[in-house]
Amino acid sequence: MTTEQLYARYPGLFARLDDPDILLRHLVVVDENEKDVTDDDIMDELYDPDTYSHVAYVYPVVARAVGEAFETIPSRLVEQHDAISECFASEPDQWGLVTTLDEEAIALAILDEAERIIGDAGEKDA
Repeated sequence: MTTEQLYARYPGLFARLDDPDILLRHLVVVDENEKDVTDDDIMDELYDPDTYSHVAYVYPVVARAVGEAFETIPSRLVEQHDAISECFASEPDQWGLVTTLDEEAIALAILDEAERIIGDAGEKDA
């Protein structure tokens, strides 16, 4: 997805970004969970593909743009998307997901929720 397409889809989010010339991979990175982590010290359940199908990292620019309500996105994803059955926040910005969606669809679902939160906050301020 191009920057222009992202800007058109997420005007509230882009209005809050310092650098509006940004790509999807600089907002959210989603990877299919595979057994490629070998260090036992970091091999927790988040990286176990038997537990979570995907791992998402949401960049701080998104968290700052959304504000305190950012922490509600994992539960909102499960509530709003039938294809996401679980979203566990291992860290505030790193989540394990159980879903049938592909990586881009997951990233867009995360940004969709961020945009909804920003839009809801704008409506309350109006």
